[in-house]
Amino acid sequence: MQRILVIGACGQIGSELTLELRKKYGNDNVIAADIRKEPPVQIANTGIYEIIDVMNKDALRELIKKYNIDSIFHLAAILSAVGEQNPAICWNININGSLNVLELGVELKLNRIIIPSSMAVWGKYVEKENVCQDSVLQPTSMYGVTKVAGELLCDYYVSKFGLDCRGLRYPGIISHETLPGGGTTDYAVDIFYSAVKGEKYKCFLSENTMLPMMFMADCIKATIDLAEADFDKLEHHSNFNVAAMSFTPKQIFEEIKKFKPAFEIEYVPDFRQAIADSWVYSIDDSAARKEWNWKPEYDITAMTKKMLEVLEDKFKKGLLCVIAALMFLFASFNANAQTNNADSSQTNNADSSQINNADSLSQETQPVQADIKSGWQTESTSINLGFLMGGGGLLGADFEVLVFKNIGIQIGAGVSPIGSFGGGINFHFKPYINSQFVSFQYFHQGFYDNHYASYFGPMYVFRAKKRFQAGIGMGAILSKGPNWDYSNDVPIALIYNIGMYFPF
Repeated sequence: MQRILVIGACGQIGSELTLELRKKYGNDNVIAADIRKEPPVQIANTGIYEIIDVMNKDALRELIKKYNIDSIFHLAAILSAVGEQNPAICWNININGSLNVLELGVELKLNRIIIPSSMAVWGKYVEKENVCQDSVLQPTSMYGVTKVAGELLCDYYVSKFGLDCRGLRYPGIISHETLPGGGTTDYAVDIFYSAVKGEKYKCFLSENTMLPMMFMADCIKATIDLAEADFDKLEHHSNFNVAAMSFTPKQIFEEIKKFKPAFEIEYVPDFRQAIADSWVYSIDDSAARKEWNWKPEYDITAMTKKMLEVLEDKFKKGLLCVIAALMFLFASFNANAQTNNADSSQTNNADSSQINNADSLSQETQPVQADIKSGWQTESTSINLGFLMGGGGLLGADFEVLVFKNIGIQIGAGVSPIGSFGGGINFHFKPYINSQFVSFQYFHQGFYDNHYASYFGPMYVFRAKKRFQAGIGMGAILSKGPNWDYSNDVPIALIYNIGMYFPF
């Protein structure tokens, strides 16, 4: 492999695979491509990035010719949850997109094509333990159907055209670079975040639910190892089983407790338990070990140690940023207080004769001052109701309280077909709840398999004296769930809301 193209380079696996390939083969020799207009920062800063739609065969052909590509890692696909909502789109992109890659592989005489598969190829009638390489394939999801068809399609191009096409079946992948998004195997990521934050974890699977898992570092290693293997030694091609470890929630909990003795867990199975129960417990990857010397580097202990190290470092850095921000705010308040005290001192030292001469004026203005002190400028809390409030719900509510002179803290929740929650820190222009403000807000839309996305970013909020309010801002997308529209992917989204506020 001399000139490599990674299609789907902005995805969970594609982004980390691209960076590893660039380390090994050179930044200029690994071209990252995806349908997204804006790639992750590390992808953009380390090499070439091209926008490509795998369904556009002509554009893909020109891209391959432009960079003299000889090898392709094709990871662009519609995943299981989105595929169940849009099965026709899932089939079209996963199959016809792969077919475009294979056709161009033959036409342009590419050296190698790698198209990963998934453990979704097995159905509920397969054996649960040590699923063998050539076991029955009866998937129950459209994603699984496309993966089985994709494996057969690749094998056909190997036998019919002599094309070097390879693939491997990924188990559940665990990464410290991607936030949990509500998937069935995401508990194995989510549990580490709770441990690092010192929270009790509520697990949505029962304690003895066994599932095959793999650390992202091994996932990347397996993909590259297979790509670099001697083709003549491969008896299989597009459907290699790969395994690293299988464990239950109880087992991963016990591993974490070795590092976090105070960590606690509660098992509260939900609808994802039925999904997990339909999956296999463990995988026999003896063919991969025999044909291309596959061997994972991370077991459950090594993975646990690495996950905790990386997430604790991220948590500490984030906490330091918060502390620094608070120190800045306190310094600002202190300087403001000193200024106010100085102004007050100057006023108190004013000529007493001038004060005495103002008795009649003071008596006239006292009712007005009293009205201001008891009126709308002194209220420090509010309830806000409206459209896209409460973290982005169709209808939502927020509660805000001023904790300092000009700063409020806000939390809320929304109701809609998917639900929402959120919060923020509000910096008011004036020292009362009714004033306009700039806010840094977190939005979380949807839960579990209905999760849409979460955002964090600044928002300007206008408040009128007559209870009307409206806000607009930009939010960086922190996580994307099954309901996200991956065909129109963006790193930043417009966030806005409109409604009423009720101070008290």
